[in-house]
Amino acid sequence: MKLLFSTATILLFSSNASFASANIRGASSEEEGRDLAGLVDIIVQLNDDAEAGASGFPPGFEVAAEKRSRAAAVAQGLGLSAKYTYGATIYGFSAKKVPEARLKSISENPLVKSVEIDGTIMLDPSEQDARRKLPRGGNGGGGGDNTVPERTPWGIDRVGSGGPVEGRACVIDTGIDMTNRDLNVASDCFTAFTKGRDAGCGDGNGHGTHVAGTIAAIDNDIDVVGVAPGATVVAIKVLDSRGSGSYSGVIDGIEWAAGLGRCDVVNMSLGGGASNSVDNAVKQLAAAGVKVALAAGNESQDANNVSPARADGENIYTVSAFDESG
Repeated sequence: MKLLFSTATILLFSSNASFASANIRGASSEEEGRDLAGLVDIIVQLNDDAEAGASGFPPGFEVAAEKRSRAAAVAQGLGLSAKYTYGATIYGFSAKKVPEARLKSISENPLVKSVEIDGTIMLDPSEQDARRKLPRGGNGGGGGDNTVPERTPWGIDRVGSGGPVEGRACVIDTGIDMTNRDLNVASDCFTAFTKGRDAGCGDGNGHGTHVAGTIAAIDNDIDVVGVAPGATVVAIKVLDSRGSGSYSGVIDGIEWAAGLGRCDVVNMSLGGGASNSVDNAVKQLAAAGVKVALAAGNESQDANNVSPARADGENIYTVSAFDESG
Protein backbone atom coordinates (compact mmCIF):
# COMPACT_ATOMS: atom_id res chain seq x y z
CA MET A 1 0.00 0.00 0.00
CA LYS A 2 1.26 3.45 -0.85
CA LEU A 3 1.04 6.14 1.81
CA LEU A 4 1.05 9.90 1.69
CA PHE A 5 3.65 11.74 3.72
CA SER A 6 2.78 11.94 7.41
CA THR A 7 4.35 13.99 10.17
CA ALA A 8 6.06 10.81 11.37
CA THR A 9 7.58 10.30 7.93
CA ILE A 10 8.88 13.87 7.92
CA LEU A 11 10.51 13.39 11.29
CA LEU A 12 12.02 10.10 10.15
CA PHE A 13 13.68 11.39 7.02
CA SER A 14 14.66 14.71 8.56
CA SER A 15 16.46 12.79 11.27
CA ASN A 16 18.45 10.95 8.65
CA ALA A 17 18.93 13.97 6.42
CA SER A 18 20.52 15.85 9.28
CA PHE A 19 22.56 12.77 10.15
CA ALA A 20 23.82 12.76 6.57
CA SER A 21 24.21 16.47 6.22
CA ALA A 22 27.48 18.28 5.93
CA ASN A 23 28.71 21.02 8.18
CA ILE A 24 28.01 24.19 6.26
CA ARG A 25 29.74 27.39 7.15
CA GLY A 26 28.54 30.92 6.70
CA ALA A 27 30.97 33.82 6.56
CA SER A 28 30.93 36.20 9.52
CA SER A 29 28.53 39.12 9.34
CA GLU A 30 31.46 41.49 8.89
CA GLU A 31 32.77 39.59 5.85
CA GLU A 32 29.81 38.25 3.95
CA GLY A 33 28.60 40.08 0.88
CA ARG A 34 31.42 42.66 0.96
CA ASP A 35 34.21 43.37 -1.49
CA LEU A 36 37.31 45.54 -1.38
CA ALA A 37 35.66 48.44 -3.22
CA GLY A 38 33.13 49.08 -0.43
CA LEU A 39 30.32 47.45 -2.39
CA VAL A 40 27.93 45.00 -0.78
CA ASP A 41 25.29 42.52 -1.89
CA ILE A 42 22.06 43.04 0.02
CA ILE A 43 18.64 41.54 0.71
CA VAL A 44 15.85 44.07 1.19
CA GLN A 45 12.55 43.19 2.82
CA LEU A 46 9.72 45.61 2.06
CA ASN A 47 6.76 46.67 4.13
CA ASP A 48 3.58 44.86 3.13
CA ASP A 49 1.98 48.04 1.79
CA ALA A 50 5.09 49.19 -0.12
CA GLU A 51 4.27 50.53 -3.59
CA ALA A 52 6.31 52.13 -6.31
CA GLY A 53 4.49 55.14 -7.65
CA ALA A 54 4.37 53.87 -11.23
CA SER A 55 4.03 50.14 -10.55
CA GLY A 56 0.40 50.06 -11.70
CA PHE A 57 -0.72 47.28 -9.35
CA PRO A 58 -3.89 47.74 -7.27
CA PRO A 59 -3.72 47.77 -3.46
CA GLY A 60 -4.55 44.59 -1.57
CA PHE A 61 -2.94 42.24 -4.11
CA GLU A 62 -2.14 38.67 -3.06
CA VAL A 63 -0.64 37.11 -6.17
CA ALA A 64 3.05 36.35 -5.69
CA ALA A 65 3.91 37.34 -9.26
CA GLU A 66 2.44 40.77 -8.69
CA LYS A 67 4.37 41.15 -5.46
CA ARG A 68 7.60 40.25 -7.24
CA SER A 69 6.83 42.75 -9.98
CA ARG A 70 6.13 45.41 -7.40
CA ALA A 71 9.36 44.58 -5.57
CA ALA A 72 11.29 45.07 -8.82
CA ALA A 73 9.60 48.43 -9.30
CA VAL A 74 10.49 49.50 -5.77
CA ALA A 75 14.11 48.46 -6.35
CA GLN A 76 14.20 50.54 -9.52
CA GLY A 77 12.75 53.48 -7.64
CA LEU A 78 15.56 53.17 -5.14
CA GLY A 79 18.10 53.24 -7.94
CA LEU A 80 18.91 49.54 -7.58
CA SER A 81 18.80 46.64 -10.02
CA ALA A 82 17.10 43.63 -8.45
CA LYS A 83 18.83 40.27 -8.97
CA TYR A 84 16.09 38.22 -7.29
CA THR A 85 12.59 39.36 -6.40
CA TYR A 86 10.45 37.71 -3.75
CA GLY A 87 6.71 37.57 -3.23
CA ALA A 88 5.62 34.04 -2.32
CA THR A 89 7.49 34.02 1.01
CA ILE A 90 9.15 37.26 2.05
CA TYR A 91 8.31 40.43 0.10
CA GLY A 92 11.37 42.15 -1.30
CA PHE A 93 14.41 41.74 -3.49
CA SER A 94 18.16 41.24 -3.56
CA ALA A 95 20.69 43.52 -5.23
CA LYS A 96 24.41 43.22 -5.95
CA LYS A 97 27.29 45.66 -5.56
CA VAL A 98 25.48 48.40 -3.68
CA PRO A 99 27.72 51.13 -2.21
CA GLU A 100 27.89 50.48 1.51
CA ALA A 101 27.46 54.19 2.15
CA ARG A 102 23.92 53.93 0.73
CA LEU A 103 22.65 51.33 3.19
CA LYS A 104 21.54 53.83 5.82
CA SER A 105 19.40 55.86 3.40
CA ILE A 106 17.90 52.71 1.88
CA SER A 107 16.99 51.33 5.31
CA GLU A 108 15.35 54.63 6.27
CA ASN A 109 13.06 54.64 3.22
CA PRO A 110 9.44 54.19 4.41
CA LEU A 111 8.92 51.40 1.86
CA VAL A 112 11.70 49.32 3.43
CA LYS A 113 11.28 46.99 6.40
CA SER A 114 14.89 45.82 6.64
CA VAL A 115 18.21 45.69 4.82
CA GLU A 116 20.55 42.75 5.34
CA ILE A 117 23.97 42.07 3.84
CA ASP A 118 23.77 38.92 1.73
CA GLY A 119 25.73 35.99 3.13
CA THR A 120 27.67 33.09 1.69
CA ILE A 121 26.95 29.46 2.48
CA MET A 122 29.67 26.90 1.83
CA LEU A 123 30.01 23.20 2.56
CA ASP A 124 32.78 22.36 4.99
CA PRO A 125 35.76 21.13 2.89
CA SER A 126 36.41 18.30 5.36
CA GLU A 127 32.94 16.91 4.72
CA GLN A 128 33.47 17.08 0.97
CA ASP A 129 36.80 15.26 1.27
CA ALA A 130 35.19 12.54 3.39
CA ARG A 131 32.40 12.07 0.86
CA ARG A 132 34.89 11.74 -2.03
CA LYS A 133 36.53 8.83 -0.19
CA LEU A 134 33.28 6.85 -0.03
CA PRO A 135 33.14 3.80 -2.32
CA ARG A 136 31.22 4.26 -5.55
CA GLY A 137 27.54 3.70 -4.93
CA GLY A 138 28.08 4.03 -1.18
CA ASN A 139 26.96 7.58 -0.46
CA GLY A 140 23.31 7.16 0.43
CA GLY A 141 21.91 6.65 -3.05
CA GLY A 142 23.78 9.50 -4.63
CA GLY A 143 26.49 9.82 -7.21
CA GLY A 144 27.56 6.17 -7.46
CA ASP A 145 27.40 3.81 -10.39
CA ASN A 146 24.25 2.05 -9.08
CA THR A 147 25.88 -1.40 -9.22
CA VAL A 148 26.44 -1.94 -5.49
CA PRO A 149 23.95 -4.42 -3.94
CA GLU A 150 21.30 -2.77 -1.81
CA ARG A 151 22.07 -2.25 1.86
CA THR A 152 20.39 -0.47 4.74
CA PRO A 153 22.59 2.28 6.27
CA TRP A 154 22.77 2.50 10.04
CA GLY A 155 20.74 5.71 10.17
CA ILE A 156 17.90 4.23 8.12
CA ASP A 157 17.89 1.07 10.25
CA ARG A 158 17.85 3.22 13.39
CA VAL A 159 14.64 5.09 12.56
CA GLY A 160 13.06 2.56 10.21
CA SER A 161 11.99 2.67 6.59
CA GLY A 162 8.33 2.77 5.60
CA GLY A 163 6.54 1.28 2.64
CA PRO A 164 6.26 2.96 -0.76
CA VAL A 165 5.40 6.65 -0.33
CA GLU A 166 3.59 9.08 -2.59
CA GLY A 167 4.40 12.76 -2.48
CA ARG A 168 7.02 15.31 -3.50
CA ALA A 169 10.06 15.88 -1.30
CA CYS A 170 11.88 19.01 -2.41
CA VAL A 171 15.60 19.03 -1.61
CA ILE A 172 17.12 22.52 -1.30
CA ASP A 173 20.80 21.73 -1.77
CA THR A 174 23.44 21.17 -4.49
CA GLY A 175 20.98 19.63 -6.99
CA ILE A 176 20.24 15.94 -7.62
CA ASP A 177 21.66 13.37 -10.04
CA MET A 178 18.74 13.55 -12.47
CA THR A 179 19.37 10.07 -13.96
CA ASN A 180 20.10 8.14 -10.77
CA ARG A 181 18.40 4.73 -11.04
CA ASP A 182 17.89 4.50 -7.28
CA LEU A 183 15.86 7.72 -7.14
CA ASN A 184 12.49 8.81 -8.51
CA VAL A 185 13.58 12.29 -9.63
CA ALA A 186 11.01 14.82 -10.84
CA SER A 187 11.62 16.31 -14.28
CA ASP A 188 10.70 19.79 -13.05
CA CYS A 189 13.29 21.50 -10.91
CA PHE A 190 14.85 24.82 -9.92
CA THR A 191 18.37 26.15 -10.22
CA ALA A 192 19.84 29.41 -9.03
CA PHE A 193 22.61 29.02 -11.63
CA THR A 194 21.93 29.86 -15.27
CA LYS A 195 25.37 29.65 -16.88
CA GLY A 196 28.68 27.84 -16.67
CA ARG A 197 29.27 24.35 -15.36
CA ASP A 198 26.69 24.77 -12.60
CA ALA A 199 23.79 25.58 -14.95
CA GLY A 200 20.91 23.13 -14.69
CA CYS A 201 19.65 21.02 -11.80
CA GLY A 202 22.24 18.23 -11.89
CA ASP A 203 24.45 17.66 -8.87
CA GLY A 204 28.10 18.52 -9.43
CA ASN A 205 28.91 18.09 -5.74
CA GLY A 206 27.09 14.99 -4.51
CA HIS A 207 25.64 16.34 -1.27
CA GLY A 208 22.13 16.96 -2.60
CA THR A 209 21.93 13.49 -4.17
CA HIS A 210 23.23 11.99 -0.93
CA VAL A 211 20.43 13.70 1.01
CA ALA A 212 17.85 12.71 -1.62
CA GLY A 213 18.95 9.08 -1.24
CA THR A 214 18.59 9.27 2.53
CA ILE A 215 15.07 10.55 2.05
CA ALA A 216 13.71 8.42 -0.76
CA ALA A 217 16.09 5.85 -2.28
CA ILE A 218 13.96 3.16 -3.92
CA ASP A 219 13.63 -0.23 -2.23
CA ASN A 220 15.16 -2.32 -5.02
CA ASP A 221 18.32 -4.37 -5.44
CA ILE A 222 20.92 -1.57 -5.68
CA ASP A 223 22.60 0.97 -3.41
CA VAL A 224 20.52 1.86 -0.33
CA VAL A 225 16.92 2.27 0.75
CA GLY A 226 15.54 5.59 1.97
CA VAL A 227 13.23 6.47 4.84
CA ALA A 228 10.39 7.22 2.40
CA PRO A 229 11.32 4.84 -0.44
CA GLY A 230 10.16 5.79 -3.90
CA ALA A 231 8.87 9.25 -3.04
CA THR A 232 9.45 11.80 -5.79
CA VAL A 233 12.48 13.95 -5.05
CA VAL A 234 12.62 17.44 -6.55
CA ALA A 235 15.90 19.26 -7.08
CA ILE A 236 16.08 22.84 -5.85
CA LYS A 237 19.69 23.75 -6.58
CA VAL A 238 21.00 26.69 -4.57
CA LEU A 239 24.58 25.51 -3.95
CA ASP A 240 27.13 25.08 -6.75
CA SER A 241 29.55 22.23 -7.42
CA ARG A 242 31.91 23.63 -4.78
CA GLY A 243 29.08 23.58 -2.25
CA SER A 244 28.80 27.36 -2.25
CA GLY A 245 25.78 29.62 -2.52
CA SER A 246 24.19 32.79 -1.19
CA TYR A 247 21.37 33.55 1.21
CA SER A 248 19.59 35.40 -1.60
CA GLY A 249 19.79 32.33 -3.84
CA VAL A 250 18.52 30.08 -1.05
CA ILE A 251 15.52 32.37 -0.61
CA ASP A 252 14.85 32.24 -4.35
CA GLY A 253 14.80 28.44 -4.08
CA ILE A 254 12.37 28.65 -1.16
CA GLU A 255 10.21 30.95 -3.32
CA TRP A 256 10.09 28.27 -6.02
CA ALA A 257 9.24 25.62 -3.44
CA ALA A 258 6.33 27.74 -2.26
CA GLY A 259 4.88 28.01 -5.76
CA LEU A 260 5.90 26.01 -8.80
CA GLY A 261 7.59 23.33 -6.70
CA ARG A 262 4.28 21.88 -5.47
CA CYS A 263 6.23 20.52 -2.52
CA ASP A 264 4.61 18.36 0.13
CA VAL A 265 7.75 18.59 2.22
CA VAL A 266 11.03 20.49 1.92
CA ASN A 267 14.39 19.37 3.27
CA MET A 268 17.18 21.86 3.98
CA SER A 269 20.32 20.10 5.19
CA LEU A 270 22.25 23.36 5.06
CA GLY A 271 22.94 26.41 7.11
CA GLY A 272 25.25 29.28 7.83
CA GLY A 273 25.25 32.41 9.93
CA ALA A 274 22.07 34.03 11.18
CA SER A 275 19.78 35.54 8.53
CA ASN A 276 16.39 37.03 9.34
CA SER A 277 15.50 36.98 5.65
CA VAL A 278 16.13 33.23 5.32
CA ASP A 279 14.30 32.54 8.59
CA ASN A 280 11.27 34.55 7.48
CA ALA A 281 11.15 32.81 4.09
CA VAL A 282 11.15 29.39 5.80
CA LYS A 283 8.42 30.49 8.22
CA GLN A 284 6.20 31.71 5.39
CA LEU A 285 6.73 28.48 3.44
CA ALA A 286 5.69 26.47 6.49
CA ALA A 287 2.73 28.77 7.17
CA ALA A 288 1.43 27.87 3.71
CA GLY A 289 1.18 24.23 4.83
CA VAL A 290 4.49 22.81 3.58
CA LYS A 291 6.31 20.71 6.16
CA VAL A 292 9.95 21.81 6.40
CA ALA A 293 12.73 19.58 7.76
CA LEU A 294 15.86 21.49 8.84
CA ALA A 295 19.21 20.07 9.87
CA ALA A 296 20.39 21.52 13.15
CA GLY A 297 23.94 21.19 11.81
CA ASN A 298 26.99 19.15 12.76
CA GLU A 299 28.97 22.03 14.27
CA SER A 300 28.39 21.31 17.99
CA GLN A 301 26.84 24.70 18.59
CA ASP A 302 23.40 26.01 19.55
CA ALA A 303 21.09 25.78 16.54
CA ASN A 304 19.61 29.12 17.60
CA ASN A 305 22.80 30.74 16.28
CA VAL A 306 22.32 29.62 12.66
CA SER A 307 19.80 29.89 9.85
CA PRO A 308 17.56 28.28 8.84
CA ALA A 309 17.87 25.88 11.82
CA ARG A 310 16.66 28.56 14.24
CA ALA A 311 13.44 29.22 12.29
CA ASP A 312 10.52 28.20 14.47
CA GLY A 313 6.84 27.65 13.84
CA GLU A 314 4.14 25.17 12.92
CA ASN A 315 5.25 22.63 10.26
CA ILE A 316 8.95 23.32 10.96
CA TYR A 317 11.11 20.48 12.32
CA THR A 318 14.73 21.15 13.28
CA VAL A 319 16.47 17.86 13.98
CA SER A 320 19.92 17.27 15.44
CA ALA A 321 22.25 14.43 14.49
CA PHE A 322 23.79 11.47 16.23
CA ASP A 323 25.65 8.33 15.17
CA GLU A 324 26.29 4.81 16.42
CA SER A 325 28.20 6.21 19.38
CA GLY A 326 25.18 8.24 20.45
